[in-house]
Amino acid sequence: MNTSKKEYSECLFIVFNKDRWNALCDIVKQTCFALSQQKSIVVSVEMHSPIKFIEAVFSIFFSKPLFLIKKHSGIYLFRPILLPYANKLLIVYQLSLILNCLLLQIFLWFRYPHKKKYVWMIFPQLQWLLTYFFHTYKIIYDIVDYFTSPVKKEAQKLEFYKKELLHQSNFIFANSHILKKKSQHNAKNSIYVVPQGFRLHEYEKQIHIKNNLVIGKKKPIIGFIGGINERLDSNLLLALIPKHQEWQFVFVGAFEHDTNVHNIQFDRLYTMVQNCSNVTLLPRQNPNSLPFLLKQFTICMIPYDVSQDFNRYCYPMKLFEYFYMGKPVISTPIEELKRFPKYVKIGNTAKDWEKCIEMLLHKPWPRNFSRDERNIAVDNSWERKIQMMLKHIEYTII
Repeated sequence: MNTSKKEYSECLFIVFNKDRWNALCDIVKQTCFALSQQKSIVVSVEMHSPIKFIEAVFSIFFSKPLFLIKKHSGIYLFRPILLPYANKLLIVYQLSLILNCLLLQIFLWFRYPHKKKYVWMIFPQLQWLLTYFFHTYKIIYDIVDYFTSPVKKEAQKLEFYKKELLHQSNFIFANSHILKKKSQHNAKNSIYVVPQGFRLHEYEKQIHIKNNLVIGKKKPIIGFIGGINERLDSNLLLALIPKHQEWQFVFVGAFEHDTNVHNIQFDRLYTMVQNCSNVTLLPRQNPNSLPFLLKQFTICMIPYDVSQDFNRYCYPMKLFEYFYMGKPVISTPIEELKRFPKYVKIGNTAKDWEKCIEMLLHKPWPRNFSRDERNIAVDNSWERKIQMMLKHIEYTII
């Protein structure tokens, strides 16, 4: 079905964002930009950065409302306005969010009365807010991760929210086959697998540009890009890194906690990587710098602790950054990555990783493998993901 961007200009999407707009894993930001490129209107509800009631009033008085900001052509950021005592009383906080949802819908109805309206849900924790949306809104559930918690009570809540969201949603998409498999039995409607999402345009622009981030080691470089946190397999890295001084391990990213997992060994890992001579730590980089950094890696790694479900059932976006640069990848047994045995070598223990790394270093990575990897990355662009989702929605409505 050939649906034009003009038809999508009749659509308005409210996207709930639990993380910062510029978060390391910027799923919401990339989704909003891809939707706006289809000429849709997008409002991202920034749950992470609410505004106090008094600040909202003063911003209106000075004609610069802080609660609704135009971020880009067709993209608006809405910061929920908190009532007094919302930070101290949960019931006031929840009432604030409910009122914000209702007022936002009323405003959008007057501003865009003829547009088809959708709520785009990524974070199941926010499912309860859907109760306060008018029936004119269709619900899209974009399953991008296997959200959970190491706290039993919180994990049970999340499972409840997931089931409710799967039952409520008009359209359900998953970015991996394993997430579809884990979710379909609770879904009212069929779940459709779509591409993961990859910053294709950014990599196309920056792939041939050099910068000052030269690692400068004469050893083979085993590199990782992403959050340096509890998701990492501490036992694996603690056993592997000190033993192999002939390899340089490079970690690029910020030290930050991840509430989806628990890792009692992470403090030991944190101390070790700061003190090992064969470890290079680089802070989180501007995305434009990443292609040049990745060029310097010999092998790219994804050392996630798969004893935790959040990791075992994930589909790391960094895989396609690695693939676009045509690099061999080594990973722990993440379920979805088992679909790429030619390009991703799987190992569960330090011994497994030693064998895989030595095998990859023994002979050059085939050029046709690099070409195939780049094609896979291109097929998983954000633009392609959103286009497939919108076409399915349009086709279903018709």
